[in-house]
Amino acid sequence: MNMKNKTKKIKKTFKGWDTTDADEISVRKNRALKEDLIIKNLKRKNSLFSSYDVKSKNATYLVELRSMRENINSCSCPDLEVNQLGTCKHIETVKLLCNEKAKNKKVEIFVDTIKDKLSIRFPHASKKKSVLQDALEPFFSENGELLFEPVVAFESLLRTIDKLDKLEINKLRISKLIKPWLAKKAFELEKQENKKVFLADYKNGKKSFEFLKHSLYDYQKEGVLHLAFNERALLADDMGLGKTIQAIGACVLLKKLKGIKKVLVISPSSLKAEWQEQIEKFSDENTKLISGDKKKRDEAYTQESFFYLANYEQILYDIDTINEILKPDIIVLDEAQRIKNWQTKTANSIKKLHSRYAFVLSGTPIENRIDEIYSIVQFLNPKIFGSLFRFNRDFYKLDEKGLAVGYKNMNQLHERLKPVMLRRKKNDVEGALPQRSIKTYFVQMQKSQQDRYDEYETMVSRLASKAQKMPLSFDEMKRLQLGLSCMRILCDSAYILDQKVTSSPKIDEVVPIIQELLEDKSRKIIIFSEWEKMLQLLNHSLSQKDISVSWHTGSFNQAQRRDEIKKFKEDDRYNILLSTDSGSVGLNLQVANVVINLDMPWNPAKLEQRIARAWRKHQTRSVQVINLITEDRLEHRIVEIVKQKQFLSDNVLDGLGEDELKLPSSKKEFLEDLDKIINNKTPKQNTKNFTDDLVSLLNDRIKTVTKNDKSDTIFVVIDKKDEQIESKIDKIYSENLSNTKVEILGQSEYELLKKLAKQGLINISSELKTLYEANENIEKIDAKLLIKVKELFEVVSRKYNMAQLLKGGGFIDESLPVFTDLAEKSFEIFELLGDKKFTIELKEDDIISHTQKIYQHLKYLVESL
Repeated sequence: MNMKNKTKKIKKTFKGWDTTDADEISVRKNRALKEDLIIKNLKRKNSLFSSYDVKSKNATYLVELRSMRENINSCSCPDLEVNQLGTCKHIETVKLLCNEKAKNKKVEIFVDTIKDKLSIRFPHASKKKSVLQDALEPFFSENGELLFEPVVAFESLLRTIDKLDKLEINKLRISKLIKPWLAKKAFELEKQENKKVFLADYKNGKKSFEFLKHSLYDYQKEGVLHLAFNERALLADDMGLGKTIQAIGACVLLKKLKGIKKVLVISPSSLKAEWQEQIEKFSDENTKLISGDKKKRDEAYTQESFFYLANYEQILYDIDTINEILKPDIIVLDEAQRIKNWQTKTANSIKKLHSRYAFVLSGTPIENRIDEIYSIVQFLNPKIFGSLFRFNRDFYKLDEKGLAVGYKNMNQLHERLKPVMLRRKKNDVEGALPQRSIKTYFVQMQKSQQDRYDEYETMVSRLASKAQKMPLSFDEMKRLQLGLSCMRILCDSAYILDQKVTSSPKIDEVVPIIQELLEDKSRKIIIFSEWEKMLQLLNHSLSQKDISVSWHTGSFNQAQRRDEIKKFKEDDRYNILLSTDSGSVGLNLQVANVVINLDMPWNPAKLEQRIARAWRKHQTRSVQVINLITEDRLEHRIVEIVKQKQFLSDNVLDGLGEDELKLPSSKKEFLEDLDKIINNKTPKQNTKNFTDDLVSLLNDRIKTVTKNDKSDTIFVVIDKKDEQIESKIDKIYSENLSNTKVEILGQSEYELLKKLAKQGLINISSELKTLYEANENIEKIDAKLLIKVKELFEVVSRKYNMAQLLKGGGFIDESLPVFTDLAEKSFEIFELLGDKKFTIELKEDDIISHTQKIYQHLKYLVESL
């Protein structure tokens, strides 16, 4: 029967995502009306309650019709399996051919897909029970659900049925879809039993983890078991904890336990060589790289191997070959955030692959929205979250139009993930990783950057202002995005946009740092930038210093990248690797112990990916991370805003307890963030700006500014309290701070408190940090002296940064001479200013802490001039 001529009409109303089950059933009824499906009754044509083949363009599904009014019919399509509606478009298509008043006289045993239970349905009750009903009722509850564990109970049920008279058996229909459903249930039971047996044998010494060339850490053994015995599972460990090794271990273990023969690893193209290297390092299994044109790839799939290494882009064209020729036992998805967008062709292709086992590896399964984890888990087990409409209904807060405005039930989402996801953060395996230190250098823009930056900022401000009042057109939105991108680029260098300009404050800042670092010949440094031209500019400066580099960017093909990585790892002449974000994912570069970020990714997960190239398992040295940020520009302001993305990921994956969250990518939120970026309304606690504004606007009134970090309170001491000055301080507070408390004291009150503390009557916290202290000895200085002071302070600042870098890297002894030198230079400035307060002898045991205090005092002193 061809269903082209359908006449029924179903009322359709748009509710966005805020749909009911009735709405979703209506959607499927409408599809049944519109789509050209061919139906074949597999039994007598006059029997409506029958089995049907329903054929579309791409597939044929089995439909079993057992009721016109209840949603208890069956279909072999994937939609019915997960939607919990009890119907699908194929069932609704069959129902269109049938009399709505028809009644089924058969006893039906079937899978209730709404309850995920094996159920029975008797025809409308008669006064006298039949022999069949008497025989079957003991197996089922009053509401028709099988009472016992289905895998065992169904076999017993069949034995009971076999003993009945054929006339009674003819009154019964058993669904053909029960067997595949039971197979999945048996599969779940088998997984649990297999793990119990292995752990028992391991405890008794009958089994071991000595199936790899190198031993595993305890947490990695746990990861191997999670993958191997869950069979379809997500490993979401932090970057650098060895997800690749754990996946290799699980595959080798399953070969020994289950005799699996073929593993297909799908990764980004740049990581295929890394996988090959890791497999050779940790196992004796052979590998086959899938490369070349379609003909060569098809031939490669037929060749004998255990591991087959392909990349995501190939799967779209190789689906049939993989499913029909290779037939892998295990599919491993590395950096699985590649399928986080469920609408892409790549994601849809991956989800069509067949295998019993599937391992998904991703340290960042959520980067922007919770839809990403939905798409990843859908590949593993679609039933965990069900259909997308149900996922949206369960976890999104919707407005009156059915549009998403936030997240809800985040704790429930975390709980749903637990059966398939194992996640460990680096602080969970404390002691297994070396320390890392982070140092941020702030630089100022040059005029070549500033002029261009101002032009783009003006354009972005104008468009942002318009967007607050009305929707932007497609072209306007493109211009807005272009403007923001160019502002971000100009935080690095105008050279990226205009190669005639060859300067960059970040290059000027970082080259001396690199030279100092390379004085230690054992150091290896990875330097990241999002823009290859920025790396080219840096390379030009380094080459003038006779410093050679290796490369890992999109301009190099896979073979060239492998050669460059080898040079960096093995050749002492190449101690620097320049990389775009093509090298921030998956590469094991423990040979490096310094990571320099010339620019900061807007996504915090990408920043961690960069750092994790060096700060990862088998790293034996502490790792230094150096960030360069253009101060008080878009790059600086965005740092606080993007932290919300990291919080969303941590909340869902690590269960931080926040059940409801804002939707960070909504239009309203985007405009709010844009306003913060353009108008510098960042939500961070800017105590420096607060202190600077106090001193510059109320200089002669402010005596002391201190802060207690523990209570997050700032104490401002003024010469004399009055409403006018307190009002001005409140205004400065509102412009710079939000959560931090500010207490205002008059000088007489402050002196009284100090006297009381001296007598032991009260206690003033030792954790108070001086932010500003008025110096009564300093008088107004002339312009020439001011210039000399500023020049000397620049030298002091550089020495201070160098000393802090050495100290942070664990080179305490090496830092002491630098601290001493900068203290002496600081004394020169104090003497120029007539301030004798800090010209005291430094003691060796407290030189670092004392010099740090001197520097902070000097910094505020100079900046206030």
